[in-house]
Amino acid sequence: MRTRRAASLAVLAATVACVAGVEARQAARIPADKAVAWPAAEHKHAVRTSALPGSRASTSFDAVHYGLDFEISLTPNYLLGVAVVTGRALDSMSELALDLDENMQVDSVTTAAGEHLTFSHADQTLRIQLATPAAAGEMVRVTVHYQGLPRESGLAGFVFTEVSGNPAVWTLSEPYGARTWWPGRDHPSDKADSVSLAITVPKPMTAASNGLLIGTDDLGDRRRFRWEHSYPIASYLVSIAAGVYDINYQIYDRPPDLAHDLGPLSLPMEHYSYAGNGAFEGNHPQFGFRFIQDIFPVMERWFGPYPFAREKYGHAQFTYGGAMEHQTLSSMTTNYQGTMAHELAHQWFGDKISPGSWRDLWLNEGFATFGELAYWKESAFPEVYQQVFDIYYNRALEAQGTLVVQDTVDVTGMFAHSRVYSKGWMVLRMLRGMLGEFQFAALMRAWADDPQAGFGVASTSDFQRVAETVSGLDLGTFFRQWVTEGTGFPVYAIRWGKRADVNGWVTEVTVEQTQPEPVFQMPLDLRVGSGSDSENVIVFNQSRLATYFVRTDFEPATVELDPERWVLRAPEVLVTGLESAPKPSELLSVYPNPARSRIHVHAAEPRSVIELVDGLGRVIRRERGNASGQVQLDVSGLPPGVYAVRTSRGTRLFVHF
Repeated sequence: MRTRRAASLAVLAATVACVAGVEARQAARIPADKAVAWPAAEHKHAVRTSALPGSRASTSFDAVHYGLDFEISLTPNYLLGVAVVTGRALDSMSELALDLDENMQVDSVTTAAGEHLTFSHADQTLRIQLATPAAAGEMVRVTVHYQGLPRESGLAGFVFTEVSGNPAVWTLSEPYGARTWWPGRDHPSDKADSVSLAITVPKPMTAASNGLLIGTDDLGDRRRFRWEHSYPIASYLVSIAAGVYDINYQIYDRPPDLAHDLGPLSLPMEHYSYAGNGAFEGNHPQFGFRFIQDIFPVMERWFGPYPFAREKYGHAQFTYGGAMEHQTLSSMTTNYQGTMAHELAHQWFGDKISPGSWRDLWLNEGFATFGELAYWKESAFPEVYQQVFDIYYNRALEAQGTLVVQDTVDVTGMFAHSRVYSKGWMVLRMLRGMLGEFQFAALMRAWADDPQAGFGVASTSDFQRVAETVSGLDLGTFFRQWVTEGTGFPVYAIRWGKRADVNGWVTEVTVEQTQPEPVFQMPLDLRVGSGSDSENVIVFNQSRLATYFVRTDFEPATVELDPERWVLRAPEVLVTGLESAPKPSELLSVYPNPARSRIHVHAAEPRSVIELVDGLGRVIRRERGNASGQVQLDVSGLPPGVYAVRTSRGTRLFVHF
């Protein structure tokens, strides 16, 4: 098959200004001879209670380090916490406000020297009066002693539970749950430079967390696990997973081709599986934490070097029902490879680059969903790729509202899979189709390595900036219609005909968008085929009705529009085929030609709208024909040159003045 899909939209830009102007829910252990049931409800996280509203913490405070020390009690369930909060005053400040739910009772707040500070605690906000006002640039450090039973909130928060009769504790703070178990700024825009966690749990529990385990202390019937994470981290990505675990270790040695490109890497990998459930090995070819070794090279080829290479990557089981991309240690209910790929992709998109606001959640979930599909495409299960593609494509058609989230309090709406996951992925797929494989691969690497966003926070406008820099294209219209302002999708219908000439065959294809406003501006694949022969061309479609001509050396039998679904569109394309296409002169006549003052136009369709268009595409005259399809146009006073006369059907002829 001959195809020109490899041509990027940059080629089209020579003639047209470009657009210018699974997270599985099933159990980890399933019979090997059973087919995998694809996830039907794909909210990444099941919402348990209403969300907590946005942060009230001090915006004039830049968190530098959180030192967290927890003692977890199971008789009864209880949490004792000490949080050392260190940061820099951005402006002069006499009060430090931190997000902390009232279910946690604050016992005292002290300075680094042990001096007690005055505080108040209400409306999920801990307000601390500093001993002396801090000037801009001055470091501030306070120690908060507190205790209580954290309440589940938002997606989860801090959870006490059991697994097979053994105690288990875990956290999931996205988007507003960090405040339910420790004081800080509970907003993704303020990343601390580092975090340390000391977690004391009853034996035989193990406590896993972000970063590296630097020590374990035996305290009789209890053990303390000390973790250090030395990379910038948003508060919602700080995590604890504690339980009676089987622990498996691996080393990811970067393959030679990637080592040549990115440098060598031997990365420790740690997997915490609930005792006896076999999640590391798995008992189905698509399940098992051990398969992360197959997934890792795919992500690095697409996105570049793993962001947290000084530390580790791994998985810790929890009972949430979904998965969560906690930095360096993803929390997992399942050991399904698709979910593993999704959460690993998040280490670049969500963790290394975090959203500055939850409105831009698609920058997390759309990219992670892309990673999921990218892995299946390259895996040993090509049939899985197609099945997941179909599921997510159809979900994207159900997306409500703009891709950029407008309501960041409604957690259910925020995490609707149809929008930020599926449509987010399709936006990337559409960019891939527009840019071509080479430029799109360069874009993914460039975004992951963007110095303004890396290990910080970003917005949709930042990603657009990088996409336009890499492609050299103005993508403003694309982002407005698919991401920031537009909703819905195009509905296409085509009618086509063919005619022979001395050079072969010409196929005339008229493409109509039948949905209500707006009219979408997108490149489209047209595939003309006959048996084993086919010809693909890319056309730029930006009007309600447009006609295109495709030349082939074989007689056409079929015409398809966007056969590989590079555009998010209605699944059914109405196709009307004609035995032969009339020549333009049979549909439209213009005389005199050349003309001086007036032209007579006769269109085959009665009452057709007739337009006179100059060389820049500007409409100079517009009239509706009479019942016989005739109209006269005054062309006196127009500059000499070549103009086009066109009808609402898309037929055009050229006229000289």
